Amino acid sequence: MSVSTMLRHRCDTARNTALGTNGRHIPTPHLTGVRCAFMPMSAEAAVRNGFDVGFGWYVYAASSADILIGDRLTWNGETYIVKGKKPYLQFGGTSHIEFTAETEHANGQ
Repeated sequence: MSVSTMLRHRCDTARNTALGTNGRHIPTPHLTGVRCAFMPMSAEAAVRNGFDVGFGWYVYAASSADILIGDRLTWNGETYIVKGKKPYLQFGGTSHIEFTAETEHANGQ
């Protein structure tokens, strides 16, 4: 099975952009319709990754996806903040990227 057939979801991305010279940043739309797959983390994996239980996710995308740590992903009406990135190049004959992401809390954290 190819990676593209496993990427059944589509998300939009936003990247932090500098707002003036005071060090503030705002999320700016970056890409739309990125093929991906969202999978919730187990409670144990969430704790191990430093996330609150129920807020941790694994997100998979093609190795060519322009997604960086700190980007915001919007899928299914929720926003997720990318916290980690691990590429798998030619892993079993296919390439993909695994991201760890956290559901954006109501307080913006």
